[in-house]
Amino acid sequence: MLNRFGPIGVSYNYSVTPRLRLGGSFVYQTQTKTYIQYDYLQPSIVSYAYSSKSNAFVFSGDFLFMYGIRHKVRPYGKISLGYENLSFENEYSIPKNTTFSENINYKDLVLQFTPIGMEFGEQICGFVELGLGYQGILLGGVRGRF
Repeated sequence: MLNRFGPIGVSYNYSVTPRLRLGGSFVYQTQTKTYIQYDYLQPSIVSYAYSSKSNAFVFSGDFLFMYGIRHKVRPYGKISLGYENLSFENEYSIPKNTTFSENINYKDLVLQFTPIGMEFGEQICGFVELGLGYQGILLGGVRGRF
């Protein structure tokens, strides 16, 4: 069983020039997994169980370059470099009521390269990005321009 909530992010960008925006982002994601294996000869007996919860926090600096300046559709590219803190809480259960757990933390630099991005709208905008990195391959959402 897998319980996952997609990443939630907040970012701020400042327009340095009409074609250049600099800013920062914060992204949070959590995921929970549970795996249970039953005994083949006695299906009512659990032979192994595993559960894991992960949390990821990312703080990044963003550089956006607008390819064209139009009022309602704006193509752009983006590069983000950031810091990630990823933690896992794992719990294992095996027969005879033996349970043990472990906590693992990773800290790392992360990168997002998005060569194709499109922003639609004026004050309230939708956006779609195609890239590679810590934000995934395809990203979309809503942003406000003030």
